Amino acid sequence: TLNLYLLIPGVFDIHDLCYAEKGRYKHTCDNEFYYNMIDQCRSENYPLGCYALAWGAYTAVKNHSGAQYGYEQGRLQTAKALSFLLAKIKIED
Repeated sequence: TLNLYLLIPGVFDIHDLCYAEKGRYKHTCDNEFYYNMIDQCRSENYPLGCYALAWGAYTAVKNHSGAQYGYEQGRLQTAKALSFLLAKIKIED
């Protein structure tokens, strides 16, 4: 069985960072996730079945019942991290 995350982990990391970026919409991040996977699948280094796995991963992040929750958590974690960093900068000034 092919594991897409093991084949192209950077695409998943970019997707997570997109969710966390202020002003980015979930559908935009999900579409970019798919196109990034397809770009990787076009490489000769990826096996047959990569396109089908890319479509499956895209469908999951787009339509799964927990996908919206994941997006919201990504936004929340970024806000918490930013608050922490701003407080730390303020203390050091």
